[in-house]
Amino acid sequence: MEYYNRRQETRQLKPIDFLKTTAWEKIVIQITGFGVFGVVSMFLNLAVTITLHEIFLIAANKAYPFGLGTAILVNFYLCRNVLFKSKGDPGRQLAIFVASSLFFRGLEYSVFLIQEVTINLPYILAILLIQGTSFLIKFWYYKRFVFTYKKVENLR
Repeated sequence: MEYYNRRQETRQLKPIDFLKTTAWEKIVIQITGFGVFGVVSMFLNLAVTITLHEIFLIAANKAYPFGLGTAILVNFYLCRNVLFKSKGDPGRQLAIFVASSLFFRGLEYSVFLIQEVTINLPYILAILLIQGTSFLIKFWYYKRFVFTYKKVENLR
């Protein structure tokens, strides 16, 4: 009879192990990636805005939309091609992504204004709660509705 000791076992991760992860592990990996891409987009927005304002002397209120647009496009590319690996129509997905991004930003601001009048949380706590909730909703929405691909079967 062979003796097996789990403590002495060492497990080497192989690239194929990602494919064997559970559904929850894949979601955690995707949410983490979504968060990282959000931070990358935020710094890209900042970098483009600062560059246009400080080097090219464009007014900050005119430079910011370029930074925001760049961040949205890069975030779309990363989410579509790296995170969700979508095969759907990129033009359709881009239109939905941009429209929903603008919608979510407007909704976040509206919720902030409403909570300020109603429950009046300290503004930092309100921002953290609103952004955290929005982050999870956006992740779910993008995964479920934007970066999906459903093959239409020929019904003949």
